[in-house]
Amino acid sequence: MQILKADTQVKVRIGPFVDVGDGFTPQTDIALTSADEAELLKHNGVAVTNISGNTWAAISACYGWYDLTCTSGNLDTEGLLDIVVQDDSDCLPVFAHFMVVNANVYDSLYGTAAADYLQTDLTQIGGASAGIPNLADDYDGTGYAGGTIPKQADITKIGGASGAFASFEDDYDGTGYAGGTIVKKADVTKMGGSALSTSSAQVGVNVVSEDNIDFGATKKASINTQADAAFASYDPPTKTEMDAGHALLATEAKQDIIDTNVDDIETDTGTTLPATLATIAGYLDTEIAAIKAKTDLLPSGVAKNVALSNFIFFMKLASNHFSPATGKTITATMSKDGAAFVACTNSVAEIGSGFYKISFTQAEMNYNTIGLLFTEINCDQLPLLIVTST
Repeated sequence: MQILKADTQVKVRIGPFVDVGDGFTPQTDIALTSADEAELLKHNGVAVTNISGNTWAAISACYGWYDLTCTSGNLDTEGLLDIVVQDDSDCLPVFAHFMVVNANVYDSLYGTAAADYLQTDLTQIGGASAGIPNLADDYDGTGYAGGTIPKQADITKIGGASGAFASFEDDYDGTGYAGGTIVKKADVTKMGGSALSTSSAQVGVNVVSEDNIDFGATKKASINTQADAAFASYDPPTKTEMDAGHALLATEAKQDIIDTNVDDIETDTGTTLPATLATIAGYLDTEIAAIKAKTDLLPSGVAKNVALSNFIFFMKLASNHFSPATGKTITATMSKDGAAFVACTNSVAEIGSGFYKISFTQAEMNYNTIGLLFTEINCDQLPLLIVTST
């Protein structure tokens, strides 16, 4: 089934047209204006559209096939689209089936890469619509001031490097960062809300100095207590313990072996292996998301436990097994999940040109598999199967 863009003129291929007598010889002289039927059937039982006046041209070097131009008006109804061309005295009937989709959906599937995206509008977060305007405010530059839970983020890199973040973490987690050659500086202008003097005569008054920072008696007592406890529990190593520890250190020869092994590992894996793996992971995530965005747009199956309106089918005369059966009273029966055939609730209505339609109730559609059988004494019986989806 070919997908077409709604409200957009397009040329489609129709065929093959073969001789009505032998059923295989290509017919190269088919004309829509003289055909018995040249019709377009739109989605959901919309009235039949005559296309005998549309642009129609045989395809050279591909006998029996023709180009048909569908106007934007022909494609004004989204959903299933069927094209019927038949000339009882010249060729066997030819049917073509299409799916007409919204322009945004079509462009997201077949448009310019990295330019045409499927438009999606978020309407709820956590089942509530109230969160959507707050989310928009948070990212459109106006800001969202509500809420009591602060946003948190785990930083893994600074300036694109993970090593810089480790140093940043040391600087603020209480361990301290001793590396680097650039000294952090801060110009202190106030302390306790009062301006600081730069005069040496004011030392001890309001100049920042390690000697004039008053921790308070309680804090000083706590520091002294912790220092005393640390010294009391400190057990310095003996000379024997230090000699034993030194003996365990790697010799120069052992260090050379370690260096060689490290060089071999770097040669086997490549020094850029982590970056390469990260690039591959990012590419896979992007491609999987792109594939999912397209597969989510594919038409779903017939829904279970949902009424199905205007189900269209075609009946042929039993006399020659190809001519459309018109003006017939069709009997419709169904088998539900393999049970015996019973009459359908609604009767069959004729559309025209051998096409008929019937609507099924919600109760009739509440089965996994539904076998349909359409019969009439002068027609070939038509068996069909519907597999529903939830």
